[in-house]
Amino acid sequence: MVPQPFSFADKVYHFFGYMLYGSTLILAMRTMPITDPRRFWWAVVIGLVFAATDELHQAFVPGRSADVLDWCADALGIGLAVTIAAVRKPYANS
Repeated sequence: MVPQPFSFADKVYHFFGYMLYGSTLILAMRTMPITDPRRFWWAVVIGLVFAATDELHQAFVPGRSADVLDWCADALGIGLAVTIAAVRKPYANS
């Protein structure tokens, strides 16, 4: 196990990693009209399902464990990335 600088460092790593992942999901869905809210919902759904399966598969890896709080940190990261994209886009062309 890698030493952590503080007790919840792994949650911070999850948050920022999945925030980046959420941003790439939004970029991957550029073909949908910018005003179409389904673009943002699909990014959230795909991100949350991927995060859940990522946590689930860790339960089967020796030395790793699935953690609901990790998934919550993942969800917050994805949610923030999608929220920033949704709020920012209406003003991007002005």
